[in-house]
Amino acid sequence: MLFAALVLSASGFLGCDNSDPADDTERFSGNWELTGVSDNDGDKLSTFNANFESLTAEFDMSGNATFTAVRSDLSTTVVQGTYSVDTADQSMDATVSVGSASTVLSFDYDFVNDDRMDLSTSAIPLNIAFGTTLVGTANITMDRSE
Repeated sequence: MLFAALVLSASGFLGCDNSDPADDTERFSGNWELTGVSDNDGDKLSTFNANFESLTAEFDMSGNATFTAVRSDLSTTVVQGTYSVDTADQSMDATVSVGSASTVLSFDYDFVNDDRMDLSTSAIPLNIAFGTTLVGTANITMDRSE
């Protein structure tokens, strides 16, 4: 009887466990558009809006990621790679190819709700991948898009 109670308790606990990596991988899955950006010097959204038409990310459930930057002159940079989520640490690593080198973009994340997430990372790999000039820590807000 005690064994059955422990199994039922464990099943209930595991069923409610929010640390299951699949939970946040599912939340990442889909299309996202940059709606806010700042760095150690402050808000950079107006700078981004002057230089980019859009910055988007697409994550699928298989761990593939595509980042697309459409510049104001309508030239497009597409960076593809893979991603993995660590729900316990609330971190996401995206490994992308820039030229002939692989670069790991490591983000801390927080889901504001199912349609908005905040990401933070060192500005350096973003500057390399997208030719930006962010300083220090980059804080990015992304909203789910269709």
